[in-house]
Amino acid sequence: HVYVTILETPKDEAKWIANQIETLVKSKSLDYSDFGILLRSVNTSGEPLIQEFKRRKIPYLVGGTAGLFRREEATAVGKLFTWLYDEGFWRDHRGKVEYSDLIESAIGDWERATGVILSVDREGIKEELKKWKNDVRNSKFHNFQDAYHALLNILRFKELNPNDKLHASIMANLGRFSNLLSDYENAIRIGGNKLRWNNSNLRGLMWYFYLYATTVYEEQSGEDIRGIDSVQITTIHQAKGLEWAVVFIPALVYGRFPSSYMNEQKKWLISRTLFPADRYDLKEDDERRLFYVAVTRAKSTLVLNSFKRISVRKSMSKFLKETLTDNPKIIHSMDPKGDRVIDVDVEQSSGSENEIYTFDAGEIIDYTKCPYFYRLRYVWSYNAPLNEELGYGNALHYCLRRAVELHRKGYNSLSAILEAVNNDFHLPYAPKFKAEEMKKSAERILMDYVIENLDDISSVSEVEYRLEFPRKNSTITGKVDVIIDRNEFVEVREYKTSTKVTKPDQVALQVKLYTLGLGNLGYNVGKGSAVYLSERVMKYIDVNDKSLNYAKAYAEQILTDIHNQKYEPKLGDFCEKCDY
Repeated sequence: HVYVTILETPKDEAKWIANQIETLVKSKSLDYSDFGILLRSVNTSGEPLIQEFKRRKIPYLVGGTAGLFRREEATAVGKLFTWLYDEGFWRDHRGKVEYSDLIESAIGDWERATGVILSVDREGIKEELKKWKNDVRNSKFHNFQDAYHALLNILRFKELNPNDKLHASIMANLGRFSNLLSDYENAIRIGGNKLRWNNSNLRGLMWYFYLYATTVYEEQSGEDIRGIDSVQITTIHQAKGLEWAVVFIPALVYGRFPSSYMNEQKKWLISRTLFPADRYDLKEDDERRLFYVAVTRAKSTLVLNSFKRISVRKSMSKFLKETLTDNPKIIHSMDPKGDRVIDVDVEQSSGSENEIYTFDAGEIIDYTKCPYFYRLRYVWSYNAPLNEELGYGNALHYCLRRAVELHRKGYNSLSAILEAVNNDFHLPYAPKFKAEEMKKSAERILMDYVIENLDDISSVSEVEYRLEFPRKNSTITGKVDVIIDRNEFVEVREYKTSTKVTKPDQVALQVKLYTLGLGNLGYNVGKGSAVYLSERVMKYIDVNDKSLNYAKAYAEQILTDIHNQKYEPKLGDFCEKCDY
């Protein structure tokens, strides 16, 4: 189904689109996530839609360079982090907020975005925020994520309902802000630098917001939004490879699409003669290809929208004119003042059951630890805190891999371990003295392991073997630590630093999933094992048919629960180790 509608103004266009979405969600068993709104520029054309969706409480996510900080929950926490710097200010599309007004402005943004009313105890909230600022400046928090979690608790984050579609999109966007903080902290701490909560770093964070993050960080991108039921407002560039049941392409007017910058030469800080600058100039063919991408994103229904005026009269996009001329019998005109609703083939376009998602085996294991942890980590993308030991397990794995490679080149097993640890052990965030201390620990752990299992390193046939295999409308991917050749069969082995974070039964499930995947590739897996390096313990894992069938059924049930968005918290021992 293809429709065209010409509205009077961009606001009228936004109202008409919102009406169609609301009606279809109520009457056609469609979800909000079945709708995509594709724009040539979200910055230029997105605001009327954003304001209309806010007014009607339609859950939405915004892509494009206008993305994250068009959302008031993001500006609220951004302003409060800016307030940590004594001369901080905030500037965005709404104007400038001076330091003295940052708290009031942030509270207002938070209340409008979330509906969580802080003004009932405004003075109490302000006192909590002042204490939070004092704790930050006095280095109570060891990383940005811990400080962020403390701030969210002050703002009553836990009063948000993750099963409410509006709240879920807000919580997802706050996860995106978590990514932003991690990126900034990573730049400070890489190489073992200590995090100091001084004016220099806090001033740097403010300018990072102002000069970079406000125009670069989008909301959750298309591939990250499984489980978030929201309309997606995004640029056509970001829509490549994605599909929706219903696609609206608004603002098809002269100067918007194709872009008014078409055929202009870009200005560069270096001479255009030093590189093929013409390749980067916007040409009509580029815009036509982009239009093709946009009109091919709909599974069932495509709606082309235009409007007549903003402050002055606007003419129709040449692409829309050509489309109407070339397809007079295919495109249906819609009366903007009528009550007609666009047609959608629900069965054809409903892809939630048939859509293939990819899951890493580690994701499935993390779901068994706690479904709500899984939601925070993988659905909403909240980052884990940075710490000096981060990467220790990966460094051990890599040194084992290098040792196997060196052994194949003729090194004896012990020399291979010493060489690998000496040259390849690296912790990106540990200061020099800490890195050396942990390097010695790694050398001792790996040497002990090799001494006790001297023959195994000679029998390794594959290291970090990547595989993927289908399971329950999904693809499971993974990386087998080692495959050991036992002549008549192979052994699948996983290495873990300890049993503290991942329990033996969870590691066993991972080994069994890898066994199933390798079986599909023709491997005869006769044994499974897990080695806990710090504890010098090896546990063998049953991989007979009965055990594998149980693991297969269990994994399929987990995948079904993820598809059905079952993310209830699992209270228990893991809560003490949880990053959140």
